[in-house]
Amino acid sequence: IETDRAARLQQLDEFSEMYKESERNRIAMVGQIEELTGLLQESEADRAARLEQITELTRLLQESEADRAARLDQINELTKIINESKEQKA
Repeated sequence: IETDRAARLQQLDEFSEMYKESERNRIAMVGQIEELTGLLQESEADRAARLEQITELTRLLQESEADRAARLDQINELTKIINESKEQKA
């Protein structure tokens, strides 16, 4: 009986150590999950900021292209007027 009791105590000690190791691993994993969650949140914030920048740059590019097209129309109209004036003088 004493041998069985000693064997059970040894098993309980082993299980206790296994539980402690498992708990340390769980705590470490929770820490890793928290760190990864923080990194993911930072990454998502960065992605959102980049999307806002891209949207703003797209808007600015569209405005610039519209201005360029308007200036080209003005240049073409002025060129036409100059050419007509030259023809009338000739």
